[in-house]
Amino acid sequence: MSLLQRPGTRFRPRFPGRVLPAEARLIKGPATHERLSEQGYGHISLVIDEARLEIVNTSLEELKAGLASVIGSVIREISDQTRREQEQRDEEALSKHRADEVRR
Repeated sequence: MSLLQRPGTRFRPRFPGRVLPAEARLIKGPATHERLSEQGYGHISLVIDEARLEIVNTSLEELKAGLASVIGSVIREISDQTRREQEQRDEEALSKHRADEVRR
């Protein structure tokens, strides 16, 4: 059986940068698993290992048939979400700082 067909194979692509803790929690979380299940990939597990994403219980065939696109979309959405949340926290902190400066 080749890698193309062998279920249970682990693939470990590298993230382009550091994975934030919030991103790692969301990638490993139940919403991501539910989304994969909805797309027919409920048997897949995603694991963060340092700067690598482990895609567990899959094959190259599944990745080529659409799983890679689904995972890419999920990770892009999670990254965008965490970036927006961080920007909002930064704006709130800046607003608070400015308000504190005005009161002085």
